[in-house]
Amino acid sequence: MQLHHRRVSILRRVRQDVATLLDKETINAACREENYSWKNRLLNPANTVHLFILQRERKRGREKGGVTDIDRS
Repeated sequence: MQLHHRRVSILRRVRQDVATLLDKETINAACREENYSWKNRLLNPANTVHLFILQRERKRGREKGGVTDIDRS
């Protein structure tokens, strides 16, 4: 049970802090290393990665019984 609470706590932190845990500069640097170019728009590489992570965590939570649905605030 303690592991479950820890996992919920970690997932909650990732959802709240995804932008600080994986910052824009790091994502952009990785994209530049791969010679990827983009225009300065809403769905830039950093926003795309952040949204992808959030979507995957929400989907994974639903598949495992709603772990990520505990706190949607």
